[in-house]
Amino acid sequence: MSRNRIEVVRSGYEAFNRGDIQAVFALLHPDVELYQSTEMPWGGLYKGLAQAREFFTKLSRTIDSKVATEQLVDAGDRIVEIGRTRGIARATGKAFDVPEVHVWKFEDDKIVRFEAYIANADMLLALQP
Repeated sequence: MSRNRIEVVRSGYEAFNRGDIQAVFALLHPDVELYQSTEMPWGGLYKGLAQAREFFTKLSRTIDSKVATEQLVDAGDRIVEIGRTRGIARATGKAFDVPEVHVWKFEDDKIVRFEAYIANADMLLALQP
């Protein structure tokens, strides 16, 4: 029986917010793709688990953040999360509170694609000295 996809995504955010990246990786398909705008220092398209680790390493070296989920929408093979990412830019010490939308695509019970869309201009302000 397949797990409720909204619960899978919710558990992924809980793991991320407590810094348990291993628990996040347990949810990912081996051929996962992660995408975020290349305007972000950690942005780009990452394919497979090794590159997914690269994404999370770049992200965590640049910002210390948590996701505050406001809504999860079941869209069939995708779950759409609407919320905010909040934290501190490591290089500048500036706080940020940025609106975001994440799209999670599933194949069976595993996440095969993650797309992150944030208010880039707002995040870039926090990243700039």
